[in-house]
Amino acid sequence: MLRSSVAPTHVGDGQETLTDQNHLHRCTSDAPVGGPAGHRFSRPGDYSPTSGDGSRREAHTVNNNCILPACTDRLVLAVRSGHPLTEQPVTVESYTAAEHVTVSRRGSLHDRIDDALTALGHERRVIASAPTTAPALQLAHDTDLVVTLPDATTRSSRHQLGLTTLQLPLELPPVTLHLLWHHRHDNDPAHTWLRDTAIQTLRALFRT
Repeated sequence: MLRSSVAPTHVGDGQETLTDQNHLHRCTSDAPVGGPAGHRFSRPGDYSPTSGDGSRREAHTVNNNCILPACTDRLVLAVRSGHPLTEQPVTVESYTAAEHVTVSRRGSLHDRIDDALTALGHERRVIASAPTTAPALQLAHDTDLVVTLPDATTRSSRHQLGLTTLQLPLELPPVTLHLLWHHRHDNDPAHTWLRDTAIQTLRALFRT
């Protein structure tokens, strides 16, 4: 199984252990070959990871799962069409004066954005949280709530809802998108091919 996720240390609080350096270890070639019978592909069966993006060399393990930073995304604002913030360029003052919804599986009303604003002497009004981006975007569509979230990974959903995208009025590090797989698949040639193909595709799509 191959999964992708956005690093929660940038926005939200879902899986902090993914970036806890005290729990990270290099994936090694000693990881057992995995994958049930029938899950190997004919063409990538002879694939050599040294010819690709080297996902095994770049990954770390946490609780038997390999974690690999695949690409980065920037943060943007999403608001309904006709929202007051669309009437003029967004400033820190107008951003913090608006009401906000966060994305947090734990229901937190505070994230790194609030820390950055505090450092600038500002505080925003967060009045709701949503467990995933889908309900957060729906709230932004139905109300005057502002949601701050990754750009490329939510672009299709924002377009479908007809939301307006605005620039975040402060500098923040980009959000990291990770690939995750169980270490038993680490040496599987087909799985390695799939990982490296996914990495190459994501990095091409997210290149700015």
